[in-house]
Amino acid sequence: MTTEPNLTYIAGTASLPATTPPGIQLRPMEVSDAVEIAELWMTAYPPEVVGGESVATVEADIVAAMDGEYGPFLQSASPIAMRADGAIVGSLQTVADTSWDRTPRGPFILDIFVSPDARRSGVARVLLRFAKDALHAQGMGTVGLRVLRDNEAARGLYESEDFREWRP
Repeated sequence: MTTEPNLTYIAGTASLPATTPPGIQLRPMEVSDAVEIAELWMTAYPPEVVGGESVATVEADIVAAMDGEYGPFLQSASPIAMRADGAIVGSLQTVADTSWDRTPRGPFILDIFVSPDARRSGVARVLLRFAKDALHAQGMGTVGLRVLRDNEAARGLYESEDFREWRP
């Protein structure tokens, strides 16, 4: 028996108020952000995840997500975090539902990532809370996501935000 490399988590959308880290602003992502988000993705993930991806390929995937390829895109629950100079340092993308096997029905976070120089500053937490608050305001009660089993930092964040492992 092989162990699935990903864990699927689910949480209620009600959350504590988000405290935005100093010098950080949040807003829903827009298609015009796709190139900068793709560049951030390339630096946020380790080389073994990035592999042979190019910025253009990642940008196309982000635009495809926004166009609904992975489920109806929820722009209001897909924030970016920016520094005062306008540089994007974090991104989270949410869809209303996916058609993927082994995922809970309902809103699903496709991806969340933060610039290495903005980690451990509260950016990922405030992105999660922004998304959960937007979903809650729209009457959506839960949200799911996937995380690599060995990503202890991300799992710790999600568990501290009331995400729990979900099994089909």
